[in-house]
Amino acid sequence: MTKEKVFIFILSLCSSSLFSQVNATLTDKQLHTISPYLLGQNLSYFNDLDTIWSKYNVVEKLEAFGTKALRYPGGEETSRFHWEHPGVNGYVDYWDEKTWDRTGASNYVKPKYWDTNQKFMSLDDYLSHCKKMKIPPLVGVNISSGLKANDIKRSVAEAQRMAKHIKSKGIEELGFYLDNEMWHHASYVQISFEKYALETVRFSKKLKKILPKSKIYVNPFGDGYLYQSRVLKAYLSVAGKAIDYIDVHWYWARKIASWKLWKSQPRLHFCNKWRKPKDQRTLVNEIELIKHIIHQDPKYAHIGICALEWNVAPQNVKAGMALTENQTALVQSEMMLQFIQGDMHMACMWPLSWGVNKYKRTGPRINFRSIMDQEEGYKEGTSYHLLSKYKNFLGNNLIEITTNNKAVHIIAAKDKSKNLHFMVLNKSSERKLHLNTQTNYTKVDALYSVDEHQIDQNTHKVNIEGNKLTIDMSPFSMTYFALKN
Repeated sequence: MTKEKVFIFILSLCSSSLFSQVNATLTDKQLHTISPYLLGQNLSYFNDLDTIWSKYNVVEKLEAFGTKALRYPGGEETSRFHWEHPGVNGYVDYWDEKTWDRTGASNYVKPKYWDTNQKFMSLDDYLSHCKKMKIPPLVGVNISSGLKANDIKRSVAEAQRMAKHIKSKGIEELGFYLDNEMWHHASYVQISFEKYALETVRFSKKLKKILPKSKIYVNPFGDGYLYQSRVLKAYLSVAGKAIDYIDVHWYWARKIASWKLWKSQPRLHFCNKWRKPKDQRTLVNEIELIKHIIHQDPKYAHIGICALEWNVAPQNVKAGMALTENQTALVQSEMMLQFIQGDMHMACMWPLSWGVNKYKRTGPRINFRSIMDQEEGYKEGTSYHLLSKYKNFLGNNLIEITTNNKAVHIIAAKDKSKNLHFMVLNKSSERKLHLNTQTNYTKVDALYSVDEHQIDQNTHKVNIEGNKLTIDMSPFSMTYFALKN
């Protein structure tokens, strides 16, 4: 090969890498209406203290964030919580005195003060927040305590009193989630999905008799069983007509979460230490698969999918695998993007507040997964600001976008004022996106871009020439922008 040919060959390689172009086209095809309930949050009755909510304007922050769902009293808290005794410490079962001396949860209160303890969030406090935010309540039902005491009728009666109390407040439309992860080996009470199906029917009938417009949310299995058609169909054959939503808890990469892993996935795959590679799927594929199994029988066409707990899994800090604040926000934002693409009904991020009297930051913030800081001030973090951009999509129609790069993912929606909103996830080293919007736009109304190292709000990153846009992207970044005519 001559020197001239070698030079031309090297130049061609450089051209293909340096000047490769990502092209995307906005079509006129509307895919589905995006649920308004995807920016929900998990509460914890003994962490979401009344003083925090009032002093730091949590309601107002959640409204600005776009929250339309609040799960109360929490996750595993539900399995021991008794709504008529909200002053009891976290993870303590008031019906079982053997648990009263538990001290592991934050904000410990001595048992003799439980009846007068006002700092925890009571059911009435919670309902008041929902009323102010104009959102339907989503309330947990404790099944476990009755099973633990071998007196399930006692739990049924407690749930009925709660439903009547809520109805007395003039509330008719709400959701009830039936306990937490009762399938889990570490849960307060572990039962089979067959037993859970029977309890589902029992509690659903009692609750809907009092509040006919209420919706029932259930979590019958761990994620591994949801994809076993036989098992899911067996549960539905007993409880399918008694429920409205199947709840799946998605924590990305438990025990293996890292920035390197996220970057290695052109699209985020749900994975953990125990899942084999062949069983790892995108969240969109997971949602589609569950829906396919459920909706094979038209009797269950009404059943939707939700994630009442989701987040990045806790990281291995000691091994140096912890994500930074920006990295965490990027992983969370991709999960939300896939929830939207998968047409999911509801998502409640866990947690809003956790260990609020214990968290003390002594160095750079790591392993931080809430939208607000957990120390004094409770300031909004990068996750808050990035995820809040999705509020511009909720309730609007998702519009199809085609692209020539499988590592660049884009969603778009048009609001009632005909403004176009885009979220661009770049999981590649590319730096330019060329987007054809089919319609002329004249102004970039807002922009918010996050990469591993920085946050950028410079609208000059988007150049408009009629219906042709050029967007500057950082490698491995998420960029939100809006267009106005």
